[in-house]
Parts: sequence; C-alpha cells; structure tokens
Amino acid sequence: LEKLDKDKAATDAAADDDGSTVEQLSSLTVTDDDDGNGSSDTSDCARPSGEGEQVLDPELWKPHTPNEDCPLCVVPLPLEDEHTVYFTCCGQIVCCACGKEHIRAVKVTNMKREKKEQQPLEKTCPFCRSPSAKSDTEQIQQYEDKVRKGDTKAALIVAGRYLEGLNGLPKDTSKALELFHRSADMGSAEATAMLGLIYTSEGWGVPIQKKKGLVYLENATKMGSVTAREFLGVLEAEKGNTEHAIRHFKLSASAGHVLAMKALWKYFYKGKLCKAELEDTLRAHQEACDGMNSKDRERFVLWQKAKADNNVLLRNILGMYYAGKMNAKELNKQLKGHGIMTN
Repeated sequence: LEKLDKDKAATDAAADDDGSTVEQLSSLTVTDDDDGNGSSDTSDCARPSGEGEQVLDPELWKPHTPNEDCPLCVVPLPLEDEHTVYFTCCGQIVCCACGKEHIRAVKVTNMKREKKEQQPLEKTCPFCRSPSAKSDTEQIQQYEDKVRKGDTKAALIVAGRYLEGLNGLPKDTSKALELFHRSADMGSAEATAMLGLIYTSEGWGVPIQKKKGLVYLENATKMGSVTAREFLGVLEAEKGNTEHAIRHFKLSASAGHVLAMKALWKYFYKGKLCKAELEDTLRAHQEACDGMNSKDRERFVLWQKAKADNNVLLRNILGMYYAGKMNAKELNKQLKGHGIMTN
C-alpha cells in the first residue's frame, strides 16, 4: 500500500487502535498531503477515477453475508480459517474457542470422575463421539481418507500441510497445488482464494502468474471469500487503481476484516477517502466484529496473544482455566486482580 503521509504517528495510532469508534472521527482534521489531494473531510465523497468508468462485474461487488454459525456456540464462524477446528470424523467445523472449551469440559469431567474412582473419558469428537487422533500420522491418515471421499475441507487442510511441510508431511509444492486445485474444483472458496494468493505473490516456490491468480481471487470473492476480496484490494492498490482498491477494502472491512479497515484509515489520512465513507464502513465493521465475538472467543484470543508475546503470567492464569482448575468467575477475578482485564 502507499506510504503514510507526514502525519504518520497519528495515522498509525488510529489504524492500530482496535477500539477505534465512529465518535473519534468528529475530532479528526487532516491537512493537505504532499500530492495535493486535499482534506479527507469533504462533503461529497467523489473520487475522480478513470477506471471507475469501466464495465464492472456486478457479481464481484455484492456485499458479503456472515459466515455459517458455529454449531456449538451458534455465533458466526471467524473469517480466519486458522481460527476454526475441523473434525475429520464427521466433517463438522467449529470455532477454535469452542474446540478449546470442549477439551476443558472433558478435563473438568475427568477430575470429577477421578475423585469417584471412575474410568476417565477419552478425548472425543463433541458430535459423533469418535476418538481423537493420537498422533500426527493418524490425523493425516484420517484427512487423506476424507480427501479420497471428496471432502473439500480435508483436501484444503492437507494441501496447506504439504505447502508448509507440517505435521510430519514433507514440503511438496506440487502435491499442495494438486490438492488445492482438487478442493477448488469441488467448490471450496478458501482453496480458490489460496490458489489466487499463490499465483500472485512470491515465496511459495511457484512462478508468478498474475492474470491466472487474479481470476482465482475474483472467483473466490464471488464465492464469498472476504480474505480474497481484501487481497484483491491490495493488488488494485499496487497497480494504483485507488477507486477499485477502496471499494474492495470497504466491502471486506464491512464484513469484519481488520486489515481492510486499517487500509481504509490510511486512505482517509491520505485524503483519498472522505469522513462519511469511513464512518459508514466503521459502523458496519464494528457490527460485523461484534456479531462474531463471544466471551469464549475473547478468552481464546487472549490465550493466543499470551503465547505469541511469551507472557508467562497470562499463560499460567489461562492455562489453569483451560486445565479445568478454575472456573470462568475465578478466571475473571484473577485477570482483574493483575490488571489484565477490567470488564
């Protein structure tokens, strides 16, 4: 994306503030940037752009609908594929927070059964009660069995493991591409988006094929992939196609995509997005994020952040909770006592 203007400190503060609200906009004023684009606080939101006159595919510009609900917490699934858990036994998909809470529930039950000298429960699927894989080899075998049966999600997951060389599988780009194509051909928006990303960016060990990758990204966007749309915005920005980039970012941000929202803040500070547009998109963004949020997911995000930041104190507190050694009320008391969480 374009470099920030001279007011970089203010821009970063606004863009990186996850608690940014519509009310903050009322006190913002933006001076002319180096390119002479003028103030962002304009009354008409028109942006002169030659490419806006091109014939656009109406299917590409439809707003996104929320993801399917997690079958356990009945909250729309997160946009990020890595924040979901796939059960190979029955093909169910839940959010990672529910997967973590399920494991915790089994631990709590086993602690009670241990006191009564009863046989402990095995870690099983919360839907079909099939035993969980006990090793990477067993899990990969389950995935490959599902791939042979035409499961798009399993093909997508195994493709990702081959692409990165994870879970005991060798790094094999050719095998990964084969599985991504198989999953995409079976209708997976995520696999289609991944093919678009691979063919349009470096670092995957695959020759860049921009036109081919763009087709995959556009198809994935039409299939509902918010991530594909955000990356289309990045590509349009790289080409200097500001009008289309902003449209993509507005639609993906309105669906809850955080990076797209940050990109729009930067365009606002560059004088290329007016206050009214940013305000409307920010409202929609907050509504979408709130719709995908829950107390369990807040705890899980906190747990992930503690691991990423190597926060020993926070990891120990949340570790006690997930081990079943304290309940939610005790956890919140501990967090508040250490000034980690105030609500």
